[in-house]
Amino acid sequence: MRTKIFFIIMLVSTAFPGMAQNKKNQRFKAFIQELERSSLADRSSLVDRYLSGIKSMPIMEGEHDVHFIWYGKAETLQIEGDLQKAWAIPDTLIRIRCGHHDFFYISYSIPSDAIIEYRFIADGKRVLDLYNSRVTQSFDYGDRNIFSMPSLVRSPFLDMRHDIEKGVTNTVLFKTNDSLFTDRLIWVYTPYNYTKGKTYPVLYVHDGMWALYLRPFVNILDNLIYQGKIEPIVVVFISFEDRWNEYVTKSREYAKLVVEKLIPYVEANFQVSRSPEKRGIVGASAGGHAAMVAALTYSDFFGNVASQGGGAGGYPGLNKLVNEALDTYLTRKDQYPLNNIYSEVGKYDLEFPDQKTGLLQGARQFHKRLNENKIDHIYREINGGHCGESWDQQFDDILITFFDK
Repeated sequence: MRTKIFFIIMLVSTAFPGMAQNKKNQRFKAFIQELERSSLADRSSLVDRYLSGIKSMPIMEGEHDVHFIWYGKAETLQIEGDLQKAWAIPDTLIRIRCGHHDFFYISYSIPSDAIIEYRFIADGKRVLDLYNSRVTQSFDYGDRNIFSMPSLVRSPFLDMRHDIEKGVTNTVLFKTNDSLFTDRLIWVYTPYNYTKGKTYPVLYVHDGMWALYLRPFVNILDNLIYQGKIEPIVVVFISFEDRWNEYVTKSREYAKLVVEKLIPYVEANFQVSRSPEKRGIVGASAGGHAAMVAALTYSDFFGNVASQGGGAGGYPGLNKLVNEALDTYLTRKDQYPLNNIYSEVGKYDLEFPDQKTGLLQGARQFHKRLNENKIDHIYREINGGHCGESWDQQFDDILITFFDK
């Protein structure tokens, strides 16, 4: 009899694997149903028992389902983040009264490789998810939680290695008398075994202090160069003084100053190529907008450009400036063609309900216009929001595209 029972169980689980998997994916739903059926006096112990078996937050079931929970004292509990209209409109969690503390939850179905940022709002006060130890900072400088779904394949080039030769980053005070492009720090990365007898490709990076200190740019550079994925390159990380003014409203004037002042300075002091094919410019968010404006306007200087985080369009006012730069490029592209144009945006990127626009819509419009003018480019929609960790996942591909050995 035991053999027959065992055989039947095995037959069901192997012939119908989806049934077993589906049951596993319903555990949270079953817990909620049990909690709602229980008396108020029993609910706290049920929650404590359930939470004791949870290893990480938020709770992920299967490939797509994610459950956010909060257990504590509050009248209302909301969540804001990439999934909530890209931080524009918070969602309210469902409340189950449990006595001294209450249990709150909300569930979503999202892509299996998504990277998502979020934060709770308890009775109007922003708080972190204390059950999730992954905390990051992003576009508004505030702390928030972050998680990735099970199918995300993390880039192998993000982490620092201690067994390889590394490049050197030097801090330089770049002086200028211009009222817009004022004196500022730049950080110049030179690859391992940098030799003054040869010239190197060069990459200019906006938001230089963030790229250098909050993102793993240098790790990616060291790892790619060591593994022979890209040529050894020099990288110039540029700081900003007035970010919105430099990268958006006066981005054309700012691009002119980069070309006329910063590039000559770098070329006079470092062994970098003067060929547009060996010169690139990148940025994320508004920095990506500035990079795209610079490269489209000065394709005789920049042969490679990457805009991450929807910088090619979407902010109120951005589309006009980028499209005007594209108009300029269309008159020069036969004489000065860009080698590589890379535009990336998150599917949960920033939205602006009052203006009825968002970065995703703007990036799609820009992508459509490039296609209409038969301009070769790479366009990607990433399963993430306006998020540095999401951008980092793609940066090795950008470098390999620009400087493939």
